[in-house]
Amino acid sequence: MKKRKRKLKMKGITYILTIIFTLCILGVGYLGYTLIFKDNHKAIFLETIERNNYANIDYYAIYGIHMNLKGSFTLEEDVNDLALVLKNENEEITIPWELEQDNQNYTFTTSEYINEGIVLENIPIGEYYLLIKTIGTDENNEEVIKYYSLQNQTTYNDLEYYTLTKDNKNNKIDIEWNTYEEIPTLRFTIKETTLPDDVYDITIDPGHGGSDPGKTACSDGSATNSLGYCNSGNLISESNQNLQVALQLKEDLENLGYKVILTRETDE
Repeated sequence: MKKRKRKLKMKGITYILTIIFTLCILGVGYLGYTLIFKDNHKAIFLETIERNNYANIDYYAIYGIHMNLKGSFTLEEDVNDLALVLKNENEEITIPWELEQDNQNYTFTTSEYINEGIVLENIPIGEYYLLIKTIGTDENNEEVIKYYSLQNQTTYNDLEYYTLTKDNKNNKIDIEWNTYEEIPTLRFTIKETTLPDDVYDITIDPGHGGSDPGKTACSDGSATNSLGYCNSGNLISESNQNLQVALQLKEDLENLGYKVILTRETDE
């Protein structure tokens, strides 16, 4: 009877070790697939980018919820259509732009206004590259699609952006200038997250304060005297009125779910 119990015990250990070994093999296999096939899939997409011609980005900035770009490029061949797109291996999003042509030279902007352009709030979660897409025809009158990448000619490098809080969640967008096999690229990586402690949806700046009261007036409509006081009514200062409005606005915005900070919360 004791020998039988020992055999059963050994079989149990062997069974557990077999399961562990199998799980290890599956884990290594999945890791290999991720590193080889998945990356190759991305590499196949990036291989479609033209290697000898890039667009220059001469200006870019984030203002509010928009990213604005201005740039230029040259095309030697005639094309039927051009577009600015955010693209990955599965999806392509057309970005509105304003394009001007002078023979083979092109200039473009996402908007002439700084508070317009790419709506960062609307980019889906994922990884995208900003490219210029051209559609032309070859000698057989068949459609030819090409993609051109963007190179940074500005003094700005990578940027971070957090979408406005919605349902206690945010998207973090890493806007990065990278290279792929020496091809310059502008990549957008969007992941779901929450705001860090020192990042806010909205900052409110109640102007003046402390030794700077701003404009003053008397509550009954009379003017202040030569010393800056009221002969009748209460003294009202611009700094105090700004603060009261800002405090109420902060409360209203927080009730809508936004994370808000004031540059001052007292008359200092």
